[in-house]
Amino acid sequence: MNIDSQGNITQLLPNDHRNINVFKGGRVYMIPDAGDRFTIKVRAPYGEEQVVVYASDIRLGRADSQSVGQGLWQYKGSRSRLAVQTRALFVEDQPVGSHAGADFYEATWKLKTTDN
Repeated sequence: MNIDSQGNITQLLPNDHRNINVFKGGRVYMIPDAGDRFTIKVRAPYGEEQVVVYASDIRLGRADSQSVGQGLWQYKGSRSRLAVQTRALFVEDQPVGSHAGADFYEATWKLKTTDN
Protein backbone atom coordinates (compact mmCIF):
# COMPACT_ATOMS: atom_id res chain seq x y z
CA MET A 1 0.00 0.00 0.00
CA ASN A 2 1.09 3.57 -0.63
CA ILE A 3 -0.17 6.28 1.72
CA ASP A 4 0.34 9.67 0.07
CA SER A 5 0.93 13.02 1.80
CA GLN A 6 -2.84 13.62 1.90
CA GLY A 7 -3.59 10.25 3.52
CA ASN A 8 -4.96 8.56 0.38
CA ILE A 9 -4.26 4.83 0.44
CA THR A 10 -3.52 3.14 -2.89
CA GLN A 11 -2.91 -0.58 -3.27
CA LEU A 12 0.30 -1.10 -5.25
CA LEU A 13 0.08 -4.90 -5.45
CA PRO A 14 -1.76 -6.78 -6.65
CA ASN A 15 -2.99 -4.49 -9.41
CA ASP A 16 -4.71 -5.02 -12.76
CA HIS A 17 -1.33 -5.14 -14.57
CA ARG A 18 0.36 -7.58 -12.16
CA ASN A 19 -1.78 -10.06 -10.33
CA ILE A 20 1.05 -11.78 -8.46
CA ASN A 21 0.21 -11.62 -4.78
CA VAL A 22 2.29 -14.49 -3.43
CA PHE A 23 5.93 -13.72 -2.68
CA LYS A 24 8.67 -15.95 -1.29
CA GLY A 25 10.76 -14.96 1.72
CA GLY A 26 14.43 -14.16 1.26
CA ARG A 27 13.98 -12.73 -2.25
CA VAL A 28 14.08 -9.13 -3.45
CA TYR A 29 11.08 -7.94 -5.46
CA MET A 30 10.89 -4.74 -7.49
CA ILE A 31 7.80 -2.65 -8.13
CA PRO A 32 7.50 -2.53 -11.09
CA ASP A 33 9.54 -5.57 -12.06
CA ALA A 34 10.56 -7.19 -15.35
CA GLY A 35 7.47 -8.14 -17.33
CA ASP A 36 5.17 -5.68 -15.55
CA ARG A 37 2.97 -3.54 -17.76
CA PHE A 38 3.10 -0.38 -15.62
CA THR A 39 5.44 2.26 -14.21
CA ILE A 40 5.16 4.44 -11.12
CA LYS A 41 5.55 8.22 -11.35
CA VAL A 42 5.52 10.73 -8.50
CA ARG A 43 3.17 13.71 -8.83
CA ALA A 44 1.67 16.42 -6.64
CA PRO A 45 0.73 16.74 -3.87
CA TYR A 46 4.29 16.18 -2.68
CA GLY A 47 5.43 15.52 0.87
CA GLU A 48 5.91 12.63 3.26
CA GLU A 49 4.53 9.34 2.01
CA GLN A 50 4.58 5.81 3.35
CA VAL A 51 4.82 2.41 1.72
CA VAL A 52 3.27 -0.25 3.95
CA VAL A 53 3.73 -3.97 3.37
CA TYR A 54 1.43 -6.54 4.96
CA ALA A 55 2.62 -10.14 4.67
CA SER A 56 1.58 -13.48 6.08
CA ASP A 57 2.03 -17.14 5.34
CA ILE A 58 -1.77 -17.40 5.03
CA ARG A 59 -4.21 -15.37 2.93
CA LEU A 60 -4.79 -11.87 4.33
CA GLY A 61 -8.21 -10.31 4.85
CA ARG A 62 -9.59 -8.36 1.89
CA ALA A 63 -9.62 -4.57 2.10
CA ASP A 64 -12.60 -2.81 0.55
CA SER A 65 -11.04 -0.95 -2.37
CA GLN A 66 -12.38 0.89 -5.41
CA SER A 67 -10.81 1.15 -8.84
CA VAL A 68 -9.20 4.54 -9.47
CA GLY A 69 -8.18 3.75 -13.05
CA GLN A 70 -4.83 2.86 -14.57
CA GLY A 71 -5.11 -0.59 -13.00
CA LEU A 72 -4.89 0.68 -9.41
CA TRP A 73 -7.23 0.37 -6.46
CA GLN A 74 -7.76 2.86 -3.65
CA TYR A 75 -8.83 2.13 -0.10
CA LYS A 76 -11.39 4.66 1.15
CA GLY A 77 -10.96 4.13 4.91
CA SER A 78 -8.33 5.03 7.48
CA ARG A 79 -4.99 3.28 7.93
CA SER A 80 -6.13 1.85 11.28
CA ARG A 81 -9.26 0.42 9.63
CA LEU A 82 -7.11 -1.01 6.82
CA ALA A 83 -4.97 -2.80 9.40
CA VAL A 84 -8.10 -4.32 10.95
CA GLN A 85 -9.42 -5.52 7.57
CA THR A 86 -6.03 -6.89 6.53
CA ARG A 87 -5.76 -8.90 9.73
CA ALA A 88 -9.43 -9.91 9.63
CA LEU A 89 -10.20 -13.44 10.69
CA PHE A 90 -11.92 -15.88 8.38
CA VAL A 91 -12.51 -19.62 8.40
CA GLU A 92 -10.61 -21.67 5.83
CA ASP A 93 -10.28 -25.43 5.36
CA GLN A 94 -6.97 -26.79 6.58
CA PRO A 95 -5.39 -30.15 5.74
CA VAL A 96 -5.38 -32.65 8.61
CA GLY A 97 -2.06 -32.64 10.45
CA SER A 98 -0.99 -29.13 9.47
CA HIS A 99 -0.38 -26.51 12.14
CA ALA A 100 -3.00 -23.87 12.89
CA GLY A 101 -0.58 -20.99 13.56
CA ALA A 102 0.39 -18.30 11.10
CA ASP A 103 2.99 -15.54 10.98
CA PHE A 104 2.00 -11.97 10.14
CA TYR A 105 4.34 -9.11 9.28
CA GLU A 106 3.86 -5.40 8.77
CA ALA A 107 6.60 -3.00 7.71
CA THR A 108 6.48 0.71 6.87
CA TRP A 109 8.95 2.81 4.90
CA LYS A 110 8.65 6.61 4.98
CA LEU A 111 9.81 8.72 2.04
CA LYS A 112 9.55 12.32 0.95
CA THR A 113 8.44 13.20 -2.56
CA THR A 114 9.37 16.46 -4.32
CA ASP A 115 8.93 17.96 -7.77
CA ASN A 116 12.62 17.87 -8.67
